Amino acid sequence: MAKKVVRFENLGRRFSGKFVFRHLNGVVEEGERIFLLGENGQGKTTLVQIFAEVLRPSEGLVHIAQISRGFISHEPMFYPQLSAWENLLFFMHLAGVSMKQERIKDVLFYFGLYERRHDIPAHFSKGMLQRLAWARLVLCQSEFLLLDEPFSSLDNYFRPKLVQALEQGGIDELSWRYTTLVLVEHQEELVARLGKRVWILHEGRLSEMRP
Repeated sequence: MAKKVVRFENLGRRFSGKFVFRHLNGVVEEGERIFLLGENGQGKTTLVQIFAEVLRPSEGLVHIAQISRGFISHEPMFYPQLSAWENLLFFMHLAGVSMKQERIKDVLFYFGLYERRHDIPAHFSKGMLQRLAWARLVLCQSEFLLLDEPFSSLDNYFRPKLVQALEQGGIDELSWRYTTLVLVEHQEELVARLGKRVWILHEGRLSEMRP
């Protein structure tokens, strides 16, 4: 029987007294790839933030397994006073993974950021910040990925490269593999490539369709 990575019951979240969604129920099992669709304002980002435990639900229960999670969102979530290198060291420490400098160097080279390793995130473009977020995800050996439009600021070189990485289950040359994925994306042509299940958030309700 597959391990339940996330289980949620009667989940609801409100802002300023108004519910974005309510009475959501579902399970994410280990090994699944779930594509989360919905129009703007339907609560996709909110749901992923709850799974990432950066936001609490207003009602209901959510049970999240002890598994290494990688979260990419619209906000870069880096410490502004630390350099890119220092940020990665800090998050690796939090994740409890080995902080080998050669490993960090290899990953930064892969994402085209090694020459900027001593710069602070405020000096990075949106595309560079998104690549740095991907580098953090890889270095922290994240197994359960929660990705909210993770390609939105990438160029025509890195976008297909990282779509392919998700499709193949990781990046072999960096010795990184993931097991489970929840992906928010507006590019519906990626559904057939990346989504084994499709959830749709609409008018506060969660439904499912098969790609």
